[in-house]
Amino acid sequence: MEWFKKHKKFCIIFTLVILLLPVFFHFFVFENSFASKVSNDGWAGFFGGYIGAIIGALTTLIAITIEIEHNKNEKYIDEIISMRPYLYINKVSAVHTGGKLKVTLTIQNLGLHAACGIRVLENDQDDTENAVIYGNRFAIAANKEFTIDFCMNLDKTEYYFFDYKDIGDNFYRQEFRAVYNDHHGIKLPEHFIALEPELIQTKKEREEKIKRIRIK
Repeated sequence: MEWFKKHKKFCIIFTLVILLLPVFFHFFVFENSFASKVSNDGWAGFFGGYIGAIIGALTTLIAITIEIEHNKNEKYIDEIISMRPYLYINKVSAVHTGGKLKVTLTIQNLGLHAACGIRVLENDQDDTENAVIYGNRFAIAANKEFTIDFCMNLDKTEYYFFDYKDIGDNFYRQEFRAVYNDHHGIKLPEHFIALEPELIQTKKEREEKIKRIRIK
């Protein structure tokens, strides 16, 4: 599908040629009055075979091109997956003080490569803009840990997510959910369940988007 979007003009011209071929045969082969030693049926057979061969060759070329681009895209996605970080919340401690819930998380990167520019945000379904609750961007190398402190409000939402990039500048979002116990009416998180990182935007997609904006 991506190939057809990139070659939209060619596809339109190719379709028009196929649709206009019957008109060509009608007016220039069967309805012509040119003197010729070859019958109209002979010309029809010649042009039919000739144009059919061209269309067949073009169709084969298009199929091969699509297959090559598909394989290149699959290879590109495999490369991205191979360097994808995976964040895991290893330790959780929380204390309720001054009317706020202060949480300390020890985050471990279980991926093969570093996670860069990490932020922690609320995933509030009722809010169009997710609040940043830890905006000091940090990085975690593969198999390393990083400890952060921030305040959270479990009465507002139990869902949060990390925003980060891999070493290839591809952008991810990874959701995690607080599992808590109610201690005398106060919700304290015991641990967090981390979901699979979701690839939001590749570096290539971002560069193409910027290019389109500049053209406009």
